[in-house]
Amino acid sequence: MINPALHAFPSEASLIGQMVVGYGEIDISMVSAVGKAMGMMFQLLDALEEVQSEMRRIVVVQKLARGKFVALGLADEFDQAISAMEFCRETRNYFAHCHYGDFGDGVLVTVKAKDMFAMPGSIDDLNWRRHTVETLTALEQYFTHCRAYWLWLDQKITHPDHFSILWPGAVARPPRDGGRWERQSRKREASMVRVPSGE
Repeated sequence: MINPALHAFPSEASLIGQMVVGYGEIDISMVSAVGKAMGMMFQLLDALEEVQSEMRRIVVVQKLARGKFVALGLADEFDQAISAMEFCRETRNYFAHCHYGDFGDGVLVTVKAKDMFAMPGSIDDLNWRRHTVETLTALEQYFTHCRAYWLWLDQKITHPDHFSILWPGAVARPPRDGGRWERQSRKREASMVRVPSGE
């Protein structure tokens, strides 16, 4: 197995995989909607193949297409979709490039590589972040909502006079994790520390 921690948490691993791999579906949905708005879907798709950075792809799309969406009366929807896209990109990149851990306490944890080398000392002292099925499900649902934005824009542009489905609307961004992880033994030790009474 490549990563024992993910093997130990198959449900969490599945949700993470949906986001890391599924981001490409959001990206192609963005390109389709924007390409149709600009009247050059295949040309845009071909051009963006030369842009390897996910962040640059979003920036290029925003600069090229926002004026067109303003003219179509869809500027607010476009801006909301772009904002959601940026959050999904950051989340996807975190899970694609972080390192995963399993300390035997039933919680999947992650840490950034830069934190591993910037914080000398015990492995317990690293900025490990907790992830549960609940936190990851909320994130995966946000990815799905982001894709719904682009699918809505795509259909609105394709069928402007015969599309009556309401805009999906704004949703709150979920937290990317369940907070900082701390070894249970340390928590017990901390709870047993007595503060001097001063007597």
